[in-house]
Amino acid sequence: MKKVQFYESEYPYDTLEKFGLTREMIEDLPMHVLDDLSAGLRSPVLPIKVKNDNGDEIACRSRFSFVYSDEGKVQAVFYPALKTAPLEKFGAEEQKSLMAGKTIVSDVNLPDGLSTRAYIQIDPETRQVITAPASLIENNLKLASDAFHLAQQEVTSIKNGKPLTFSIGNDPITIGVDLTDPKIRNYHPIHD
Repeated sequence: MKKVQFYESEYPYDTLEKFGLTREMIEDLPMHVLDDLSAGLRSPVLPIKVKNDNGDEIACRSRFSFVYSDEGKVQAVFYPALKTAPLEKFGAEEQKSLMAGKTIVSDVNLPDGLSTRAYIQIDPETRQVITAPASLIENNLKLASDAFHLAQQEVTSIKNGKPLTFSIGNDPITIGVDLTDPKIRNYHPIHD
């Protein structure tokens, strides 16, 4: 697997400054946050400023991460904090599970118009709905199942959002699906 690496000299400081994040502010972030950003991970939720259509400056909060454009240029992608999570696409039971911080599996529409099964969870800090294709998560669960010799019942429990904890020697191991983990690289808000 090719490791993504973003170098400080490539950071899109002009874009970040448009949203109130100066170079000095970025450089003053804790070293572990800078390491995460360089590895393509999301930032913590930070205060930013945006301008509305009237030119008024509005203070809000957002995560961001870096991605490479098709032309190889580093760009900043923002994940703003929402007032409420957009859950109208989900049934009452799914909404209840999501609001409780659980992961659900449901069909979602992709930006290209196609539909796919996905694991879905809400980022508790931004209230963004996070999705990951079910095939990717289930591939990872199969690898964990094979490595730790999990029974099908245990895998099914994990797929249904229940973490599984067991011991190997004196070390406790927990396996579960948590799309809100800050170390997750592929964070995808739902698009229509």
